[in-house]
Amino acid sequence: MTQPLAPETSSHTIHGAARVGRYELLMELASGGMATVFIGRQRGAGGFERIVAIKRMHPHIGAIPELAASFMDEARIASLIHHPNVVSVHDVHESDGERLLVMDYIDGTSLAALIKGARRSNTRLPIHISIYIIAQSLRGLHAAHEQKSLTGTPLNIVHRDATPQNILLGVDGSVRLTDFGIAKAAERSAHTTTGNVKGKFRYMAPEQAMGKNLDRRVDVFALGVVLWEMLSGQRFLKGESDAEIIHNLAMAQFEDLHQVEPSIPPELSSIVMTAVAANPDGRWATAEQFADALDYWARSTGYLASATDVAAQIQTFCQGPINTRHHNLAEILAGRRPPVSIGTPSSVSPAEIATGSNASIAALSNVGSTILPTTETPLPRPFWRHPAVLVSASLVGLFGGALSLRAATATAPAPAVPASTPAPAPSAPPVEKIERVTISLSSERVITEIKAPDADDIQFRDDGASFSLPRGAAPVTVVLRFSDQTSLEETFTPSGNISRRLVATTARKTDDKSAKNATPPKGGDRPATRPADKPADKPAEKKPTLKTNPYD
Repeated sequence: MTQPLAPETSSHTIHGAARVGRYELLMELASGGMATVFIGRQRGAGGFERIVAIKRMHPHIGAIPELAASFMDEARIASLIHHPNVVSVHDVHESDGERLLVMDYIDGTSLAALIKGARRSNTRLPIHISIYIIAQSLRGLHAAHEQKSLTGTPLNIVHRDATPQNILLGVDGSVRLTDFGIAKAAERSAHTTTGNVKGKFRYMAPEQAMGKNLDRRVDVFALGVVLWEMLSGQRFLKGESDAEIIHNLAMAQFEDLHQVEPSIPPELSSIVMTAVAANPDGRWATAEQFADALDYWARSTGYLASATDVAAQIQTFCQGPINTRHHNLAEILAGRRPPVSIGTPSSVSPAEIATGSNASIAALSNVGSTILPTTETPLPRPFWRHPAVLVSASLVGLFGGALSLRAATATAPAPAVPASTPAPAPSAPPVEKIERVTISLSSERVITEIKAPDADDIQFRDDGASFSLPRGAAPVTVVLRFSDQTSLEETFTPSGNISRRLVATTARKTDDKSAKNATPPKGGDRPATRPADKPADKPAEKKPTLKTNPYD
């Protein structure tokens, strides 16, 4: 949703604001290996101005012809799609090494952040809200799939990254699909090499992970996975590493939604499981068919929702970060806070270039204030973590024997010894340095206190905490306290670095009640909808179980 600024708050040029063409870059939202996304201001003749989202390609990345062509392809593809459920592209700027993609600024959050916000309140989004959001996303996806060039030639667009991070939700409850940075299209000038895998492994269809030819049904699969996770509260593909995830994807033994979460009606489960069929021929043929099936079931059973309902969920679970962003932007516009300064990152991870990842305006929901550019150089991903290597390893493990997986607890490397160490002074005996290991915790509840003998380097995060202990073979008891005033004792053996996930569960109600049998046909005309003068009351939903947070 584009937000024009009131004249009295924006009539002046902001001192120190970076200007590119007719755009001012005000506040950073997210940054990735390919580009950074800003909140910006567009200005024109006659006092015209409005707030926009500006995706700026890193100049050093733009110097690589293939990557520059890929960025411009995204602009060209996205600018052709005009649909209420797709983020609109208004302008492309290219001059003096600068490449900007100017889009609608969606004042709101991402689906990923909304789900995570609900989980922090020990709940999940209601069934009818989940169905509405995914159905709207599918409508936008279908518009992209059906898009033609200006000469009428089908573009055969495949998004390849239809994930919760790329579904934006406005504060008005609008639903928009964004980020066509790695989309496949017939008329791209920068083509993907055969076998090169792009996208997020947790949402990939089997044929996508194996580097086979793709069509629109991989996007149907991806949004089927998103809905499966929203309704179940669990990960569709289990695994802590990319290798585990792809191995389980290659096995294609997907759990039935109703069996995992009995509170989900069997008919709804059947619709979702059709979307995530391992064989593309078993899925809904189009995103529109999937959306029609969800809408028909919702109308037939009373699980109806609207944009107003989505807006209420955003108000409940995400209003704090949104208010912080509003405040910071207002301070910048009023000249009381400096705008962001732009610079060139020192390096980029080879893996980010290889997978086609880039900054998405979906990340705006996770940022309450301006992110300052980091001065640290990211470590390159090892060879064995490259997507193509992971896919090959998974297939070898599937067809040639068991796949060897790395343990979650890794041994810290020994400290480097200098080539020559000066001898200590005779009067001062050498002091033995106690080696320490790092304990990293991921938690669905906010950790507020850590008590342990000799604990140090304690760092708290919204999704967990970390601390260090002296290396040793003896178990150490750690007491954790959470924001809900509960506490937990965990025992660690600090022989090496440890990463552990803390999972909260609640009892599941067993009084399941099936909804009406209303599964629609897969093809043909859209199912008839319930008459407007006979609305159905939404049945009371069962309390679902809460397990591992899929979006931490």
